[in-house]
Amino acid sequence: MEYLLIFFGSPYTFFFLITYILFFTVPFGDYVVDDYPINLVIQKKKKSKFTYKQWPLIHRIYSYSFSVGLFDTPRKEYSFTLALHALNCCFMYNATNSFMATILFLVSPVNNQVAIWLNGRRYALGVLCALLIWNYNILFIPLYVYITWIHVYAIMLPIMMLFTPYWWTVPIGLALMFTFGFKRIKKRFLSRKKDYTTDNELQKLHIKKIIIYIKSIGYYFFFTIFPDKPRMYHTKFMYMSKYKKDMKEAYSLNWDFFLSLGALCFMCYELFYQQNLWALWWLVFISQYCNIVVVTMMFSDRYCTLASIGLYTILAKYINMLPSPLMECTYVGFIVYYIIRYSKLFWAYKGIENFHLYHVAVEPDCVEPRVLMAENYLNVRDPFRSFAILKGGLKYRPKDFKLLITMAKTLFAMQNWKAGLQTAQLAKECAPLGEEELTHQMINQLEHDYEKGTLQKKLVMPGVRTPKPESEMSRAERRRSKKSVSKGRKK
Repeated sequence: MEYLLIFFGSPYTFFFLITYILFFTVPFGDYVVDDYPINLVIQKKKKSKFTYKQWPLIHRIYSYSFSVGLFDTPRKEYSFTLALHALNCCFMYNATNSFMATILFLVSPVNNQVAIWLNGRRYALGVLCALLIWNYNILFIPLYVYITWIHVYAIMLPIMMLFTPYWWTVPIGLALMFTFGFKRIKKRFLSRKKDYTTDNELQKLHIKKIIIYIKSIGYYFFFTIFPDKPRMYHTKFMYMSKYKKDMKEAYSLNWDFFLSLGALCFMCYELFYQQNLWALWWLVFISQYCNIVVVTMMFSDRYCTLASIGLYTILAKYINMLPSPLMECTYVGFIVYYIIRYSKLFWAYKGIENFHLYHVAVEPDCVEPRVLMAENYLNVRDPFRSFAILKGGLKYRPKDFKLLITMAKTLFAMQNWKAGLQTAQLAKECAPLGEEELTHQMINQLEHDYEKGTLQKKLVMPGVRTPKPESEMSRAERRRSKKSVSKGRKK
């Protein structure tokens, strides 16, 4: 630490330099996932010369704070996002007074969606506001109102403020939050909740959800320390609300449950016996994403970032207890492990196709990236590549509803009507819990349109030739149809 201060002048300079050195390839990337459509809307508004009445200043601040769109190129957007990450590391160092905990936070791949992902700007700002408030408690009221107006990421901060000299600002901050931000939070919650059926298990509240909470705590605990496969889409609990078998497994008291219970007991030991407020920080900020009521995704890397500040501080505390040679080796081991895992993600942020191919390669049985990739191929009228990527997914999950229904759409786009209807019938049998009736109506309508001869007119895709059946394809044609999947697996 002393040598670094002599060389760099201050730890803050070091954090900024290391951030841009480690992520030097990231600014040359492109928009991924939903960055592009959101940026398109924002840039259109900026170029249309909207008056302040049509696009008020407060709406502009919200748009620029929430997501991508502040700059006109991905390079500027990525550079700004990396600056936010370095700034978060500076304020984390001030708050924790632990240089090595901050380094672990800086290089940890679990933070990729906050440090790199452009649409994750609201999460980066949530971390920044939380750390600013923790360093300068007097800023609680304005910053808490601002960040909860944008997003719910740091909404649990008042619990931590109760342990500061400015605890009396909590009722004022909550009152202002409910005045200015509650309507927006409620609107977003209800819009997200529509994605689930009314009787979906993810939306129910009952005593058994304690098991899900404990398992989620354990999953986040071990994944934050050992992020083996950093990714956008996690398969854990993905099917608990869709199929009875997966629901039974989710509520079972298996080895996963007891391991997670051990992690929770350790954090309780740190909190109550060691009186470590960073253990409370971890528990407070991770609990809102422990699947008591699911609004968006069951698990995601970005949910760990704000909470991980507490966990990395505790981890550094225990590593510092080791004797000198072992302590340095442990830190080096963690840092090298994190950088190796992170380096694979840099390629993923080069573009939307790279992003999905990375997730297919990391977790081949994950459905979401395959379905999104297939839909992108259908949008550009390339059903053959859509067919290849879906066929690879069906090898791992032959009874997944999303894969089957998207495969049916793909076959319709390829004008293979009979095979498309057969695949739709298979999807009908694999309908998720609570969606059987709606699925049956949709498939029955497809069959009715096919019998009347109107299906072909509705779903025909201009410019796409009718393919041969696979049995009639030459070896070269079969190889070409599988090319995109083999590329994804290699990468």
